[in-house]
Amino acid sequence: MKQSGLVEIKRHGTLDFPVEYYYVDRDSPRYVMPLHWHRDFEIIRVLKGSFTAYLNNVELELKSGDSVLFEGGCLHRGEPCDCVYECLVFDPNILIRNENSTVGRLISDVASSRVEAVRTVEHTAELDKALEALFEISRKPQPFYELALCGALLQVFSLLYRENGLIPTVKTAHNRQTEAIVNLISWIEKNYTESITLERLSEVSGFNKKYLCRVFKEYTSRTVIEYINTLRVEKACIEMKTKSITESAYDNGFNDLSYFCKVFKSQLGMTPGEYKKAVLHRVEP
Repeated sequence: MKQSGLVEIKRHGTLDFPVEYYYVDRDSPRYVMPLHWHRDFEIIRVLKGSFTAYLNNVELELKSGDSVLFEGGCLHRGEPCDCVYECLVFDPNILIRNENSTVGRLISDVASSRVEAVRTVEHTAELDKALEALFEISRKPQPFYELALCGALLQVFSLLYRENGLIPTVKTAHNRQTEAIVNLISWIEKNYTESITLERLSEVSGFNKKYLCRVFKEYTSRTVIEYINTLRVEKACIEMKTKSITESAYDNGFNDLSYFCKVFKSQLGMTPGEYKKAVLHRVEP
C-alpha cells in the first residue's frame, strides 16, 4: 500500500509534542469513526456501550472497559453503539531519546512497524491499570504533564512486550483493491467541498461505477454519497463554532441549505440550530 495514500491531514497535538486526547460521545461530529489512516498510533478505550473496530477490514468487537491499539499505517474505522469512548493519538517517536539505546531500539521497532500490536481486547489487570493511568493524565493535563504522559506510555509498551502483546510484523501481499480505496478516500478528503460525481470517482479509483460502489461500501459500510455527506457535516460542525450555519453549509460542499439541514438531522438527530445551541456551548468533561 502506498503510504502517501489515505494520510489523515490533521496534525495531532503540537509539532514539538504530537499527542492529542479525544473524548467522543453521541453529540461529537465524528461519533462514527470513518475509514482513515495516519502515521501516528491510536489507542481507543471504550467507556460505555460497545464499539466495533475494523483494522484493515478485520472486525473486532469491544465492550465497556476494553481498549485497542491501532499501530501507525493501519487502515481503520469504527462503529459505536450507544457508546462513549476516548482516544489517544500519538507519535511513538516522542519516547525515543537515543535510537541506539535499549529503550530506543524497542520503541523504534514499534514506530517503524517492525513489530505490531496483537489485535485483542484480552489483557491483564496490570495493563488495564496502566491504560487507565495513561488516559487520566491525558484527560486533565497538569503542568509538565508531558513527562508523566511519556512515562505512562513507556509503562504501557513495557507491559505489551512483557505480555507478548507485540509481535513481529507479518508482511501481506500487495492489495490493489485496498490501495485504490485508500487513494480514493484521500482524494475525497481533499475535494469534498467541490461537486463530486460518481464518474469522477470512477476515474480516480480506476474502477467501473458498479464495482466501485460495491467495494466502497464493503470497506466503509456506507455508500459513496453517505460517506461524502458525513465528511461534509463533520467539517461543517467544526466551522459552526465560528461561522453561521449557512456559511458552514455552503463552504463545505452543500449547495442547498434545506438539504444540508435534512442530512444534518439524519446524522446527528438534531437540527444545525439545535446543535449550535446545545452542543457547541456545553462544558466538556
